[in-house]
Amino acid sequence: MSNSSNDLVFSIDRAFANPFSRAGRVWRIFIWNGSLQVGDCIRMTSIKLKGHPHTDYFDAEAIVKSIHSEAGSKERAKAIDSASKGSIVGIDIKSCYCGRKRVNKSEIEVTKQSIGFSAEEPFKKRTDLGVCLDNGIDAFDVIDIGRDVNLIWFGRTIGSSVSGIANSFDSISIKLHSKNALAIPDNHVLQDVIATNTKFYTQFNGKRCYIRGLLQFA
Repeated sequence: MSNSSNDLVFSIDRAFANPFSRAGRVWRIFIWNGSLQVGDCIRMTSIKLKGHPHTDYFDAEAIVKSIHSEAGSKERAKAIDSASKGSIVGIDIKSCYCGRKRVNKSEIEVTKQSIGFSAEEPFKKRTDLGVCLDNGIDAFDVIDIGRDVNLIWFGRTIGSSVSGIANSFDSISIKLHSKNALAIPDNHVLQDVIATNTKFYTQFNGKRCYIRGLLQFA
């Protein structure tokens, strides 16, 4: 078993049945940073497990059994040994654990919060975050305490609301709705990847208004 510590972060598009093998469920992922190799130990965050209450979230650790390149609907996907930043690939996993409990990969269901890291990558679950505004004056009309703000988190929408506004109006605090806690790595390289790829918008006068700003974790 190998552990990749090369600033890996990937989003999980969806799970699907592999039509060309008996692997069962595999996952289509996009690698935002770093690289992934067969044998690497990874962690998939904020997953749900079949048979558990819908409100329970877990983090699953697993070993990458195989990686397959993207292929057409009638073409067999090609097995590859590794994939790097910018790649869209399918992965099969084995030896899945949630804590000390071994689980079958068929039990794993990803959520809109789910992303992946190397297994040894330290992170914290956060529901309170900050946004440094590019131009507070431009955002003044559409931002207010309690107003809903949506995060586009690796292509998925996560709801939050404004919990605070700086006196200088150069930043705001947001609180995620419900149990939508996000996995934020301690690694500053990965924090930069997440911050630069997270967008924000709110509804104002019946229109979607994008808020220019950068996610903050301090």
